[in-house]
Amino acid sequence: MRLLRMYEDGDVSLEDHAEKTEPYAILSHRWGEDHEEVNFKDVMEHTYRHKRGYAKIRGCGKQAKCDSHQLFWIDTCCIDKSSSAELSESINSMWRWYCNSQVCYVYLDDVRADIDETEKMTSFTESKWFTRGWTLQELLAPPKLEFYDAEWNLIGTRDELADKISEITNINKDFLGSDVFSLRQASIAERMSWASTRTTRRAEDTAYCLLGIFDINMPLLYGEGAKAFQRLQEEIVKYSDDQSILAWTSPSAGISGELFAHSPAAFASCEHIVRSIQPGPVKPYFITNKGLEISLPLIRGGNNDEFIAVLNCRRRYDTFGSLALPVKQRDNSRQYQRRSGELQPVPFTDWARAGVQPMYISMGPLAHYPTNGLKDNTSILRALPKGLKVSQIFPPGPSSHETHTFEGNRYPDCPQDPDNRTLVVLSSGTTRCYLFMTFFHKNKFFQDYVWDARLLPVLVDDSSDIEQIFNAWSCEDLSTLQRVQHSSCGRVALRTIPQIIQGRRVTIIEIFDCGSDIGMRLRNIYESLLVVVRSIGYRLCRVIYWTFDLLFKGGRLLDLTWPAALILFYIPYLSSSRDPDKYQTPRMYIFFTFLTFVFVRWNELRLFQLQREEKIVLGWQDVREFDPTIGYIAVLIVVVFLPCVLLERYLEYDFGALWMLVGALVSPLLVNIIQD
Repeated sequence: MRLLRMYEDGDVSLEDHAEKTEPYAILSHRWGEDHEEVNFKDVMEHTYRHKRGYAKIRGCGKQAKCDSHQLFWIDTCCIDKSSSAELSESINSMWRWYCNSQVCYVYLDDVRADIDETEKMTSFTESKWFTRGWTLQELLAPPKLEFYDAEWNLIGTRDELADKISEITNINKDFLGSDVFSLRQASIAERMSWASTRTTRRAEDTAYCLLGIFDINMPLLYGEGAKAFQRLQEEIVKYSDDQSILAWTSPSAGISGELFAHSPAAFASCEHIVRSIQPGPVKPYFITNKGLEISLPLIRGGNNDEFIAVLNCRRRYDTFGSLALPVKQRDNSRQYQRRSGELQPVPFTDWARAGVQPMYISMGPLAHYPTNGLKDNTSILRALPKGLKVSQIFPPGPSSHETHTFEGNRYPDCPQDPDNRTLVVLSSGTTRCYLFMTFFHKNKFFQDYVWDARLLPVLVDDSSDIEQIFNAWSCEDLSTLQRVQHSSCGRVALRTIPQIIQGRRVTIIEIFDCGSDIGMRLRNIYESLLVVVRSIGYRLCRVIYWTFDLLFKGGRLLDLTWPAALILFYIPYLSSSRDPDKYQTPRMYIFFTFLTFVFVRWNELRLFQLQREEKIVLGWQDVREFDPTIGYIAVLIVVVFLPCVLLERYLEYDFGALWMLVGALVSPLLVNIIQD
């Protein structure tokens, strides 16, 4: 660290010293205007004597020599603020430098020397030194603190003035001693309250001046503004389990959804908040991309989605209670956000109504996305070649050119209706190049209605009548048109992908540059095969769904008849005329199936229970409710074991255990085909 040395003629020089090798004094003062203060450059160039700030440097040097200290430190001229790296290092080290000093001189330039003791004490109480953010650590960190007036006359020490300082700052005098480790006994909320009435020149310094008080180091980013205080709180959460950091109240409590405070002013009334008297350690909590992951006792409020979350902190005078944070649950999930309102006291007797719940508390207000905001039959243009953009949609309707989302088909009950189409014009600069139209038609292979789109073989410009073009093609069979089109701008291809998004049928449309016809044909073949495989998988999934729904959700009649039918089916294998080795596998299979049914049908846990609501749509990429475990068991029984048993039972074809094993290994592959 750099230290100042003063000579007999009043000159000062900077010297580099390792920490704790030389005893030194340190100066705490209130900054004046920048042009008045002596900075690092002034000391290096010896141009400091004409500045107003030189007087307090000279006074500090003289007082240090009187106390037998040859070296002293002053923040204005010992830090090269032109170096951002040095400034960051100095601010992160400043608390330690104050702690390691022999004595700290507090220079109060607004306390006059030519007044009596009563007026001087009044002036001391009203000094602006007590309103600055940086002077808080200078009050708490040094082992010895002495206060001087404007003429460097001693007013008193921190120990002598402890009662008066405690009255001015609302800091308990137990924390105004020489033991800085005692500060750890104060809660985070209480320490924040000490800075609630203090100000700094720059918004970032509101956080940076508190680094040492919370034993935190973090990079300095001047220009981030109030985000610095947000970062400080996030860093505190990483190293402390003190939940009082969430116990801030006014004046920011009216801002719903903010988990952390915007400034220390929000902790103005938190000087009496301490930790709760509870046995056992506090469960760890973390900041994630979903918010603060924490487990807290929850008590339901007036509404179903309103709760109070009990924190591990209390008022100092409320020995047998805690403070609770008002929160609001979102969509019956583990996601919560802070809601408006003051902290609520909760006596220990009410904890019987609270259950500890894991939750995510959002760092800010949650974005309210509309549930199922997409409508059925919406078309989304997901990809366009570079240079193309949507210039017009006809017929006009709810649309967004920025997101390329529009209602492509409005009447699914009337697929042949001419209005059940949309014409989209794509332009490149000032010349319109391509048109495509969405339409509703029946898939010939599966006899299922799907949404599709085709490029129109029409050249248009700015003077073209789009409505006339739409009317000309509104009744044409568009399925015969090509997906690839050539023009002066190149060759493009169109692809449509039907999907289920938020439970709605949506058609994804992609237009891309096409290099060759062969590549496009191969792509079409691959996508057609994929649609066929998936459609077969969906139909198989429906059969499996209905089978399990019948077997495992049937009424009491099925409960009585199903085991009886199973026993009757099993009787032929008990006959002595049968070769027991030949029917060993079917007998084991039937016995296993019977035990499985008994377990699933009468077990209250219903481990393999399917959702009753049917959400499988033929021809669409949606199997959200398809459980892989159920799928594996269903495919294994229905597709592999059951055909093997029937063929062996009625055709006397012996598969053996090897084929059963092969079927068990192939079943996951079938499940992946259905699910993906």
